[in-house]
Amino acid sequence: MTRRTLTDDDRARFAAAMTPAPLVREATFLLLFIVPAGFACGLIAALVLAVGIDLLTDTPRPQRTMIAKGVGWAAGAAFYALAAVTMLRTSFRDRNRRAAIGADLARGEVIEETAHIVRLIRLREEEHATELLLVETDDGRVRALLDDSTTNTEGRPRRSTLKLARDLRVLRLPGSGFEVTIFEGAPLRRPPARDSDPRNWPETDQWLPPDSIARLAAG
Repeated sequence: MTRRTLTDDDRARFAAAMTPAPLVREATFLLLFIVPAGFACGLIAALVLAVGIDLLTDTPRPQRTMIAKGVGWAAGAAFYALAAVTMLRTSFRDRNRRAAIGADLARGEVIEETAHIVRLIRLREEEHATELLLVETDDGRVRALLDDSTTNTEGRPRRSTLKLARDLRVLRLPGSGFEVTIFEGAPLRRPPARDSDPRNWPETDQWLPPDSIARLAAG
């Protein structure tokens, strides 16, 4: 492990690794999923309440319809409010993270680690085909790498854009801890994928305890 000055190539790698602003991602998610989900939530709440009132009371139909609509609108609004709060919290968290990364880049230092890969295990999340690579190095460490370039979009599987090689280089910004993983050297064959439960996966690329391979591969 060495601490050295950031190069222009290092800065380009960090810039490429930084994901789009979550507010943009969340807005897209809002249009594609949350809007119809909120509508469905309100509709279901209205229908359930209308049936319940009809079975349990003698409320006239116009009043029953008005009450059901009101509850449906309230349920949909509550769903949207929760989605908006979640989106804003994500946006604030990302703003703080980006500020820390910016401070690191301005400081101009990076921590570099290198290792040689001795084993690679490829896990796949069945629903969307996103992959997690578990890399075991010659010094006994295990690194998890999320390969979301394989994520199934529009109902079609995607070929990974990650070029695997035998040597691993990890660049880490000292303040924020933001990391970039680089494969170098001789090409490494991609092994067959195993189905795995993504609920047990780490959320970011990171070093894991040595027993993580057995635990994650079994799940």
